[in-house]
Amino acid sequence: MLTESGNRVNGSEYQLKIKQINRLSRWMCPVLWLLVCLVIIIGGVGTGISSAGQRSLKRDTNNDNVIDQIAYVDLDGNLIRLENDKNADGHMESVQYYENGHLIRTEKDTNDDRALDIRNNFAKGRRISQEKMNPKGHVIYVILFDENEKILEIKKDTDQNGSFDRIFYYTSGMLSSSTIDGPVTEMSMSGKPLKVIR
Repeated sequence: MLTESGNRVNGSEYQLKIKQINRLSRWMCPVLWLLVCLVIIIGGVGTGISSAGQRSLKRDTNNDNVIDQIAYVDLDGNLIRLENDKNADGHMESVQYYENGHLIRTEKDTNDDRALDIRNNFAKGRRISQEKMNPKGHVIYVILFDENEKILEIKKDTDQNGSFDRIFYYTSGMLSSSTIDGPVTEMSMSGKPLKVIR
């Protein structure tokens, strides 16, 4: 038998070389696939592109050498999320979420405990609701707004058991009635109770 270089090889030497090549290819194939996957993953991270097809743009807006704003944009450059660190503590206290170029939600840490505790929801450029969360992330009150962003309704979970036990109803931004653990109290325009309805 002849090799590529024209040298003569006997059959047993040829079989030995084939076995060595087969052994080598058995572990090389998975290793090559692993390397290809790592290159793809590391390449995405290195270019600032996440697996969700987002890029992050970091800024130091007040030139104190601390990143205080991170914008996440899609591959077309559209803003998806904007995070801000207002007090230079390295923690982002406010987050704004965008969809198709429109603000849809904001979240804020209002007491510097590193937990986002206020959430505002938006539709068609106006705020439609606000939620307050306790330190465990459970909603303890909700405010609903009308098309002029006047309060329509406030729901409170005062004992934090997961159910709203106080509901306040508003007309033209003025308190008109409320429920407290069930009974409805009609209110005058000044906000004073008129009578209890059972």
